[in-house]
Amino acid sequence: MKKSVKFSWSFCWLLLFLGAATCLVAQPDAKKKPKQEPDCSYNAFHAEVAEIGTSEKGCKIYTINVTTDGGSRYDLSHFTIELPCGSVMNVSNSRNWKVETGKDPTTGLTGFKIDDISSFGKSTGDSFTVEYTICSNDNCDERPGVVAYKFGQCVKYENLIYKDDDGGGDDGGGDDGGGDGGGDNGNCSTLLASLKETPILCYGLSGASLEVVIESGNAPFTYSWSNGATGALLQNIIPGTYAVTVVDADGNTLTLNSEISQPEQLIISETVQHPSCNLAGDGAIMLSVTGGTEPYSFLWGTGSVSSNLEGV
Repeated sequence: MKKSVKFSWSFCWLLLFLGAATCLVAQPDAKKKPKQEPDCSYNAFHAEVAEIGTSEKGCKIYTINVTTDGGSRYDLSHFTIELPCGSVMNVSNSRNWKVETGKDPTTGLTGFKIDDISSFGKSTGDSFTVEYTICSNDNCDERPGVVAYKFGQCVKYENLIYKDDDGGGDDGGGDDGGGDGGGDNGNCSTLLASLKETPILCYGLSGASLEVVIESGNAPFTYSWSNGATGALLQNIIPGTYAVTVVDADGNTLTLNSEISQPEQLIISETVQHPSCNLAGDGAIMLSVTGGTEPYSFLWGTGSVSSNLEGV
């Protein structure tokens, strides 16, 4: 049985050395593939409060355990914890992934997020821990409630799991009979900061920089970088992972992490199509470009700015 095929037709003219000929080219109609929506039906990630401690100032120290069963179609890219009130400090995680505080524009939650997470969620079960200190300056409930997971194009929200279903009796002691603790909490100040990154634009070069941007806290601040540098600005750095610990005048500390990467090496390959005959004008040079930083720009000796040079 013959299948019917629809064609769209276009004419081309072949210039020959001794004359001209006309050819008719048949091209099958291209069918657009339907856009596939991301599969967000299954959430392979869960978070649980593993431990709650108390600092010398009466602030709460939380340890959160984040797990995956390995059944996700996409790796987790970042994890956000919403903090309803209080001042957060000393945020860290067991994998040394990037930490940012404040409002997360992706999930809409205000608190902090663990960012640039890699190789977590697909294939095998895994876990990492998050630890932070939070001080409450009033009688609000500073316990974290909602967490969010960003994986692929999916964002999933869930209530944070406490080991005891009543919400954690240990950290409820500050609600009453805690006058001394409340006074200590009043001494806690907010230290919030982020890293502003200037990336490396070309393969094999340095020139990247990281700058600590203080959002709140009490001056003066001290900075201690993982490469031994001090100061808020780290300049002319090469690809690698960098961490900085910020300490304010009240002794609050915050550790920020960032990974500096570089573009892949710029590689250009060409395919040359020689003219079919003298003065035919049907020669061409087609370029294939990989690496570097897109978008690419082109400038040929003829003045052409397209990626391919045709009609030569």
